[in-house]
Amino acid sequence: MKRRSIVNTLFVCVFSLALAISAFGQIDEAAIIDQSRAEKGKNLLLEVDKPLLEPGETTRMSIKILVYPTPDPTNETPPLVIPNEIVLSPDSALYSATNWRIVEGGGSLVGVDATTFNYTAPAIKTAATHATISVDLNPKKPGLPKVTLLATINFDKNDNLVILNVPDVGLSNARFALTESTAFKAPTMQGVDPRVAANLPPDVLAKMKEAQKRIGQQDMSIGVAATASNAKYMFDPIKEFATYSLVGLNPLGTKQVTGTAGAFNGDQLQFAADGNGVGTHAFAANDTNGLIFHWKSGNLGIGCGELNADDLKTPCKGAVVIEKEHADYMVGYAYAIVYTARDSKKVSRGKIYVKFKLRRVN
Repeated sequence: MKRRSIVNTLFVCVFSLALAISAFGQIDEAAIIDQSRAEKGKNLLLEVDKPLLEPGETTRMSIKILVYPTPDPTNETPPLVIPNEIVLSPDSALYSATNWRIVEGGGSLVGVDATTFNYTAPAIKTAATHATISVDLNPKKPGLPKVTLLATINFDKNDNLVILNVPDVGLSNARFALTESTAFKAPTMQGVDPRVAANLPPDVLAKMKEAQKRIGQQDMSIGVAATASNAKYMFDPIKEFATYSLVGLNPLGTKQVTGTAGAFNGDQLQFAADGNGVGTHAFAANDTNGLIFHWKSGNLGIGCGELNADDLKTPCKGAVVIEKEHADYMVGYAYAIVYTARDSKKVSRGKIYVKFKLRRVN
């Protein structure tokens, strides 16, 4: 199977992201100030490197400014463009960062500098499901708004959990979870009345015995049960890239809803990256890498990378990290900067983080 066809199979779904990366001039300070004033601080964000922590684990937080390049005024139909990301430095002429604090959830904060802090989760698990961190931004230029930024860090224990932040479309620390399941029923001889078995056609009886033997040994090159799972992983040894799929995600705290015969309701997440096994596998700029979250209730696709067609290109900044590899499961997490366009005027930028325990197909 060709690489493109594999990716197309992985990402088949209505995807409303229609972006094109175009060349524009560099962003100067005046443009940053103008957009910050116009957006009234909405283009400022406190971003967490890893928004899901184990007890005693540490993550870094930094302040970013999103700035959209100024389009060519001679172009009557300018394409959608993704924003530039500028990390606010301690000596910024725009804002000073003060009053870093833990609003709730416990843990500790240690400053790297005025605009970058490390947060460490409580060493012992408590009843808290998350921590909230805030920081004040005080303007240094006339007309810029004073802003208080908030960030949420989660302590949830779900095997498969997606955390999605795209405030422009109403997803702020939105959490989606699923329970790994499968609708596959393996043929089995256990519990079959010997008198019934004796009357089965020889070929049917042989197939049932062989299937039971193979599944029991767990040594098939393709895990038949895993192919029907709603949380699965598959590696292509020829093209050397892996695909990851979580189907049937529901907002955390709601009842898990699944269908039958392999049909799962809810939201979906699929992504693909080069590499296999324990380690960090960065998303690469090629036709097999990419990520897409299908937000069913919002009728929206949110993602990055090479998605289905050459005119749907966005950078995919992030990686897949495999922490543990078992005979039946792959355990780890993935993260990426993602984009979506609900209308034809603006690209919304966000971040996705997923913790996973996926059944291995091969």
